[in-house]
Amino acid sequence: MYRWEWHSLRRSGLLWALIVLVPLLAGLIFIKNQTDQQADRQLLLARLTTTNSALKTAALQLGERRKETTNKQQKRILNTQLNRLQPLADAADDQLTGLYNEDNTQFLKSGERVVVLSRNYRRDIDPGREQIVFSEARYTQQLAWYRRIQKAGLGFENAHSLRYPNFFFNLLQWFCAPATLLVLAICLHLTRLQDHWRGSNDLLRQNLSRAGRWPLARLGFDATVWLGLLGVALFGAGVLLVFAGQSLFSDTQGGWQYPLIVMGTTFMPLITACWRIILSGFLLFLVWTTLLSWAERYIRQPAGYVIAGVLVLAVGLSQWLTATQGMLLLSGWRYIAWLGGLVIAGLIAVLLTMRAYAR
Repeated sequence: MYRWEWHSLRRSGLLWALIVLVPLLAGLIFIKNQTDQQADRQLLLARLTTTNSALKTAALQLGERRKETTNKQQKRILNTQLNRLQPLADAADDQLTGLYNEDNTQFLKSGERVVVLSRNYRRDIDPGREQIVFSEARYTQQLAWYRRIQKAGLGFENAHSLRYPNFFFNLLQWFCAPATLLVLAICLHLTRLQDHWRGSNDLLRQNLSRAGRWPLARLGFDATVWLGLLGVALFGAGVLLVFAGQSLFSDTQGGWQYPLIVMGTTFMPLITACWRIILSGFLLFLVWTTLLSWAERYIRQPAGYVIAGVLVLAVGLSQWLTATQGMLLLSGWRYIAWLGGLVIAGLIAVLLTMRAYAR
């Protein structure tokens, strides 16, 4: 049965088409990330420039007020404010300079100082947020993130990285997306539909002593194809990174331990996130291809349309979950619940499909 599936795919020519299309898909994702990286850099630059300008303006205004006032007590208060605000403005300027000069160490250390000094200034001088807009949760997360990156000796990267191995995470998010997996599963089943319409599948099923095991052979074959195409995609991405990869800061290194923000001050190493995406995508693909095999058994029958409708709803729900939850779906109990749901759904679909083929 496994050899029959292999012969059917090779005869259709789809295998070679997929081997060519998958590296092209990796290339398109690389180009998209290249554009997004430039946009992220400009956004970061604009945010730091705005912060720097606002702090400089606030420091100048305090200086002018100190010169104009004649009240000694008021002047003493303004002196205290200016002495606390000026180091903060200098730190923000240093961080902006680090970004301009692509100095990773200066950017991260100055960023730490900005967070610490902002927190202290708001607590002691500006509790009413008249001069500094400060989000405790956001800056606490940023401080923890900067320190983790420095501790690991890595370079700061934005979400759309073109550096090895950070880019693999972005590639896997696309390659293991529910909609992408459904398209691949449909492509594989188109070759089977050809055999179905020729009558080859019915003839083979009638001559098999254990036809109920055929869905298991298909499942193993599809899993092999998916893993092979994943390897081709990662290899193509690796070649692109060797010749065209670039980092946000030059002369810095990436690593599999790069901390990805999950929520708040909860982080996940890059290698852990990648493996979790692969495992989730693998199980999701097996569920999709099993449902398609089940629907094929009842093609042009009401049951087949019902199964196809369930598949469409499942894909839509999965796509919505991965889009809205993001990294949250890979952390803690949410990930366990997600995997458990996929395993249970897969087992039910496999058993029902085996029963349908055994009749």
